[in-house]
Amino acid sequence: MESLQELKKNFSSGVSRQFLLWGDVGDYLPASEDEKYITLRQFLLNWLKGLVDIIIFYDIASAMKFPIPGHEKKFRELTGFTKRKPPEIDKKALKAMSPKAQQEFLEYVEGLKNAPEPPLPTEPNDVLSLVRALMENVFCHKTKPKVALILPYAETLAPAGFGEYSLGDRINTVNLRYLAASDNLSDGSITILITKNIVDSHASLRGRGSRLITVEIPLPQKEERLQFTENLLKNTDFKT
Repeated sequence: MESLQELKKNFSSGVSRQFLLWGDVGDYLPASEDEKYITLRQFLLNWLKGLVDIIIFYDIASAMKFPIPGHEKKFRELTGFTKRKPPEIDKKALKAMSPKAQQEFLEYVEGLKNAPEPPLPTEPNDVLSLVRALMENVFCHKTKPKVALILPYAETLAPAGFGEYSLGDRINTVNLRYLAASDNLSDGSITILITKNIVDSHASLRGRGSRLITVEIPLPQKEERLQFTENLLKNTDFKT
């Protein structure tokens, strides 16, 4: 699809690091290599998995999802959302303790070993702020990690504001504008917003001076629908 090829080109050339995909975002897309059709989600995964260190999908219903194995572990390590490491047991010091103190200490160590990982944030403000901090390398890693943040139902994070527009919506909007425009973010990071109707997302995201690029996914034309139907028939095993 021409519009998605333009998306790739604009990102690889450094024109923008934030894109708003809108239109027919829930349909199948042609995958040219073997005439298969894939979802927009799968297209983004196929494209980005070799370009970035971590891929995150987030929406307010499903929280953060990491579709690539190992990416959640890496994210937790980079942001500090890991289990607390139990202290080393000094046998000499342990012997010097009273029996009660020994028992309490060993129970404490065992509790740390069995403790679950701390939960990742789920609220939009917290998620966007944390990912922004990671892209900015606030955690002072030797190299800034490359992160892809993909936001389906983006209109629920930064709504157009025709009705109620809460403080949380405002914070989300500012965070998203920052992710588009800041020069402090890691090179190679990208934010992709996805919405069906472009007017449902806040106008300031794509307004004057914004570095966000909008990408329309058009409805398939008659010829494209015919190709899809033919492909479906060819790859379906009809049993009589």
